[in-house]
Amino acid sequence: MDFTKFVSLLEESALYFARGDQFGDQFEGSRPRRNVEARFRRFCELNGKRPDELSTAERQAFKDDLEADGRLDRQFVAINCWHINDFESAAMWNLYLKSNEGIAIKSTYDRLARAISQAPGRQTGCTFVHIGLVRYIDYSSDEFEEKSKFSRFLHKRKSFEHERELRAMAESPMQMQGGDFIYAKRKPLIGVGAHIPVDLETLIGAIYIAPNASWLELLVLKVMNKYGVRAHVRRTSLDESPLF
Repeated sequence: MDFTKFVSLLEESALYFARGDQFGDQFEGSRPRRNVEARFRRFCELNGKRPDELSTAERQAFKDDLEADGRLDRQFVAINCWHINDFESAAMWNLYLKSNEGIAIKSTYDRLARAISQAPGRQTGCTFVHIGLVRYIDYSSDEFEEKSKFSRFLHKRKSFEHERELRAMAESPMQMQGGDFIYAKRKPLIGVGAHIPVDLETLIGAIYIAPNASWLELLVLKVMNKYGVRAHVRRTSLDESPLF
């Protein structure tokens, strides 16, 4: 992340979760072809008709409902993204930094889960946070089981496989009416995302300075000291010199 985002993380003691409709991938939160076809068959069964018996209006109604469902979920689900790997990725540094003035936070699944659940005075404004690995598929031929709406945000096209992504996802709360949750009365998360409180010392295993930015190390240490956050600060392995 950029250094300014790191300072924001320390200032807020919170991770930023961007709303699903703020991502650049138009397939974000969508269904692959085979899932849509299965959903269409169920639609036909519920209406007691074969696919060829549906009117043009009924087919359009199915399409409209499908698109509206996708748009709503992209507004109600917010996502925080991580790269999961045993090694540093030069590509991730290039993709996520506008310059070399940035850092990378090293954590683990366990640290992330505990940092969220153990955050002091945790008030997320969300029903819960779900964490899972992204699976990369062919949207023209593969399918997946839709266990929840989060399933759609845990699948991406194979073109993004280099991201090796782990996602934490928060859902906007639903309002109660007569003991039932009312989906239609939910409001999107404020703005284009939400800050979810975390325990910073639990979250941060180590901090790595961006390539060619060793001068940033001292500033990172000073800022961490100001906010009372303790963690190892390390220089990236990408700055190591060859032995020849």
